[in-house]
Order: sequence, then structure tokens, then C-alpha cells
Amino acid sequence: MNILVPTDFSEIASTAVRYAAMLAIKLDAKIILFHAVPHHSVWWGLANDEMVHDANLKQTSIKEGLIKEGMDAGKIEMQIFYQFPLNRWINDFIRKNKIDFVVMGTKGTTGLKKVMLGSFALGMIAHLSVPVIAVPPARNLEGINSILYPTDMEDTLKEVKRILPYAIMFDATLHIVHISKPDISEKLKAYQKLKSIAERTGYEKITTDVKTGTDIESLIEESIREKRADLLVMFPNEKGFFKRLFKGSVTEGISHQMTIPLFAIKKR
Repeated sequence: MNILVPTDFSEIASTAVRYAAMLAIKLDAKIILFHAVPHHSVWWGLANDEMVHDANLKQTSIKEGLIKEGMDAGKIEMQIFYQFPLNRWINDFIRKNKIDFVVMGTKGTTGLKKVMLGSFALGMIAHLSVPVIAVPPARNLEGINSILYPTDMEDTLKEVKRILPYAIMFDATLHIVHISKPDISEKLKAYQKLKSIAERTGYEKITTDVKTGTDIESLIEESIREKRADLLVMFPNEKGFFKRLFKGSVTEGISHQMTIPLFAIKKR
């Protein structure tokens, strides 16, 4: 398994690197430290050389720190990327290097409606061909024991099957939650459907829940607290149940509290 970790050497990126290292150790995976150096014309050749040299020094320092924390040196690769625009070439790099998922840092503040993903992270979630784990600042590195998956009930079984390999790898409990309209009959139907889906997976560590209300963001946050979730899994799309979470509201500031990493998996 290969984990790509973009870094600009900021503290936000440093949190993501440490989180990726924790995952790599638990999964016996390799991490690829990825830094993009702006491509200049030949007139800027000297400046380019200096930036590459500086990036190499910083990546080497990061690698040495990860080795001290227990990572196998052979599981850490360093890459300096020159091809721009980045969003045109990044998926080609991912394909050639057989990347399984990307871990990157996010901007973070406090307060329910004030947490923002960085614009780079937002763009990557939308553009990358593999799943992305967006890690908020100051995230603890205790592992993943509880995964929360809010579902709109449209492709639940298909999406659960895509989440399950990760839940199994971490031996984590998967909590499936649907947010329903305040209607008793609709709530009962959702309960029955989720129970059937959980049984069909054959995975014992699954719980199901249905919450009623219209404030999706608050109910997701409530579920994070109740389930003591370590990871929030969502499938951003251009339409449907979570449209406003991954369109307008997210571009201004993601609407739920990003106290835990967000695992964004593109719908197929």
C-alpha cells in the first residue's frame, strides 16, 4: 500500500505527515513525501536549484524524524515534483506510483461553523482519482477505532463495501448513520434498510442509527461525539443529500466541526 503525503513544510502539513506515518506503521504501508516546486523559465534556473536543494533538506529532516518515531527507512520515499499545472499532472503521478490514498492537512479553527478546509485540500478532494484523508491541525495519533459514515441511502450498500476494507484493516467499528425527515414511517423504513445492509456485509463490527432533523451538520457533529468517531467518511458528489456540504458551504467553510479527519471517497 502506498500513501501520498503532499507537504509545503508548514505545521498543518506536518500534522498530516505524522498522521500518515501512524497509518503507514499500522498498515505496513509506504509513504511518499511529495513537494511541488514551482516551475520557472530558464532565467530562474538558479532559484529553482536553490528551492530544490532546500526542499530536499527539509524532506530529509522529516524522514529522519519519522525514522526516530519508529518508521522503517525503506518505507519512506521523497519526491520533488516539477510538472505544472499540478492538477493536470497529479493523477498521472498517482497512477504511475500506484497510490492508494492521499493524506493532507487542512486549515482549522474552532467553532461549529468556522472550520475551513484549505483551498488546496478542497481542490484535491474534488480532483484526485483516489480517496483523500483531510487531517485537521493538532490531531492525536491514537489510531482509528471508530468510523462514522453518514449516508443518504442512495448507494449505501455499494459505499459500505468500499469502506469495509479500511474498517477491517484497522479492526474498527463502522457506524452507519442516516439523517431522516421527521417522519415515523420514513424513519422505520430507514432502520430496516440499514439493518439489512449491515447483515449482508457479514462484518460484525457495524452499528446502524437513524437521526431525524433538517440540520445535517449539527446531527453529524452529534453523531461524531456519540460514536466517539476517529474518522468521518463521506462521498462528495455534485448533487443529492450532501450537495451543500461539498459545494457552496464547503468552499466558504465546511459546515460541520472538523475535529476528526475527513476521509473523502469519490462516488463512482
